[in-house]
Amino acid sequence: MALPNGRPKRLVGTPPAASLGLTTSRLALVPYDMSNPPVNRPPGPLPEIQIWNLVTRSLERTIPERGVIRALAMSGDQIVVMVGVNGLRLDRFSASTGLRTTSRAISTEAAPTLAVYERWIVYAVGSTIRVLNTQSNRIRIVATLAHPPHGVIAARGRAIWLAGTGTRIVATPLS
Repeated sequence: MALPNGRPKRLVGTPPAASLGLTTSRLALVPYDMSNPPVNRPPGPLPEIQIWNLVTRSLERTIPERGVIRALAMSGDQIVVMVGVNGLRLDRFSASTGLRTTSRAISTEAAPTLAVYERWIVYAVGSTIRVLNTQSNRIRIVATLAHPPHGVIAARGRAIWLAGTGTRIVATPLS
């Protein structure tokens, strides 16, 4: 982790991470299950989220999750986790308390990618970009593409992704 002086410093004690979420004060991570790792591929994730404080450089809490964690994103105090195998859902937690705030079923075809910007949760399903508005709890398609998107992120009120063969950056408003 880069410090204010620009020099990186290890966050001692953190396990190898399958997924990371970052804010200015906290790091959320889903650790790999290193108890019996497979050969020639990454191990699966543990069903937990660790919240690390970047100021004190210590583990604040561990949040247990029910199911396989496929993706994680974080914005402010909100942690969003895509969970499941046969059925998928988005679980939301408070980073400061560790409490689950809500859960919402989503399409089982969702790609294991998430992005969060303020009240919007962005994810891809096939060749579409979908947005969950956390205030209304409604999901809508904001873009239909010729090919599945790569590297979906959310910033400044827009969903942004790599299109086609990864040579074009495309964006669309979230609202």
